[in-house]
Amino acid sequence: MCGRYALIRTTADLERDYEAQGADLGEWQPRGSVNITAHAPVLLEQADEHGELERALVRGRWRFVPQREEDFRPAPLINARLDKLQRWSGWRESYIGQRCGVPMSGYFEFIERLVEGRKVKQPYFISDPSGEPLLAAGLYSEATDPKSGFAGLGFTIITTDGVDAAGEIHDRMPVFLPADVIDDWLALGEWDTSTRREWKEALGSMSAPIAARLKAHPTSRALNNTRTVDVHNLSLVEPVDLD
Repeated sequence: MCGRYALIRTTADLERDYEAQGADLGEWQPRGSVNITAHAPVLLEQADEHGELERALVRGRWRFVPQREEDFRPAPLINARLDKLQRWSGWRESYIGQRCGVPMSGYFEFIERLVEGRKVKQPYFISDPSGEPLLAAGLYSEATDPKSGFAGLGFTIITTDGVDAAGEIHDRMPVFLPADVIDDWLALGEWDTSTRREWKEALGSMSAPIAARLKAHPTSRALNNTRTVDVHNLSLVEPVDLD
């Protein structure tokens, strides 16, 4: 799964990264940790005031809420398994026509280890050592959360089997979108059954070249406490010496 990620990019950086014409991110600031249910930038396609299609960066909440009330789950739906995109109606409705990209500088996974005789969770940061930003495939919905009352855009990150460095840390990893498929993934319009099936098969392999570039390193355990961690502390992604 992906339960925490970092986005060390300003709004201007993101507009350049993804050639986004519109940005409505509020007072976004780079974060060393984007926590579950936090608000963060999402890349999607939308019509501008003149009806022209454009890539836009919008503010979304990292908690997907299905459009059908009967599909609601009390636990935050932060990840969507690739193999279940068409098997559960909560994902399927958005997979048909509400696809997005989730920009990140890298993401965190946790490994249990012994420190002075007690078990602790050790975070690892998984990223491209070159600093190249990553774009994870995502789904979004605009619905009201019956638990918190939040109404607006919520998103989830699609995950697949972990491979290479990512797979050594966890058996799941985000699906990452290569630059040459972003336009097609974001395109407005509903996909038919055949198109959805083709994309589902392609998504499973298109991350491979990106995953091959990723490296993992241990980071500060300050990340473990979501109540006290300073999410704007960019040093959270820096490597630490476990010894």
